[in-house]
Amino acid sequence: MAIDTATAARALGPTLLRAAWLSILLGIGIELSIVFVAFGLAAPPSGAAAVADGVQKVSWSVFVCVGLALGMVARQMGASAAGLAGLLSAPLAFIVARAAHKSVAQVLDLPAIPAAGPSPALLASVKGVEYAALGLALWWISRRPWGGMGAHAAAGTIAGAVFGGAIVALTVAAAPAPPTAASLLPRILNELIFPIGCALVLYVAGALPTGESDQSGA
Repeated sequence: MAIDTATAARALGPTLLRAAWLSILLGIGIELSIVFVAFGLAAPPSGAAAVADGVQKVSWSVFVCVGLALGMVARQMGASAAGLAGLLSAPLAFIVARAAHKSVAQVLDLPAIPAAGPSPALLASVKGVEYAALGLALWWISRRPWGGMGAHAAAGTIAGAVFGGAIVALTVAAAPAPPTAASLLPRILNELIFPIGCALVLYVAGALPTGESDQSGA
């Protein structure tokens, strides 16, 4: 069913606003979860480090989820817009989040951490493919009669397991020494939880054509 352009335009602002504040809550929630796990491992970060990491996660969350929402809210554009939104927004969000983290760390006078792990270009590329695939999957799922919250969460789980697992493997392979649980678990949590959270943000914000089955059967 085609959607009137004026209707889509009226829905754009409120939908993006909902996606933005839900994304902020997602980023804060993930950072709090990681801090909680770090306390459990007896390796809590300093307050300043937690603030810098939180800014990084919130900026990443907002750019990725709002970028996906922007590509999907004009539903008549179809699956290609959903995939392109993920392909472009994830690398951009990666760059912005790293820059935000670096700026806050400098303001808070945090010591510089030596670069380790996969190259930023490789990580940004993997994340671009991940969120392009997730965007396509969510667009398709949302047009199925069974495409509710559980199906969206399942798509995020699969994306996190496949692409997040690849990122964790690359991180371990590129590490100069075997990483400790305290350094590896936050990465695992972030890579697994965020795709699930972003899929649910899009669902709750109404950025996806939930309940609108594809009349062509595509």
